[in-house]
Amino acid sequence: MKLPFREGLELIVKGFEKAAEDRLWEQYCHLYPSMCRKELVFMSFKDFKERNMLGIPKHTKREKGPPTDELIEWAAKVKERDLRRMKGGASKNETI
Repeated sequence: MKLPFREGLELIVKGFEKAAEDRLWEQYCHLYPSMCRKELVFMSFKDFKERNMLGIPKHTKREKGPPTDELIEWAAKVKERDLRRMKGGASKNETI
């Protein structure tokens, strides 16, 4: 199957989410008898899922980093400094 990267990644993420939901369902089924006997506070699976899925991060947008031109300029300065240091001409405390 050939898919664009983003679509493939979305399918993988969806698969992990479904697997996590299946594990939660199994856990809920084990706790359900205790909830019926009032040993535990009863809650619906929807509430149980929301409560237990809080720690799973949702999709977040990547923050924009510095522009490419700035990164290239910074990398050139680092390279120049390393070359000078290898020749013995740069101090260790020199900032970029």
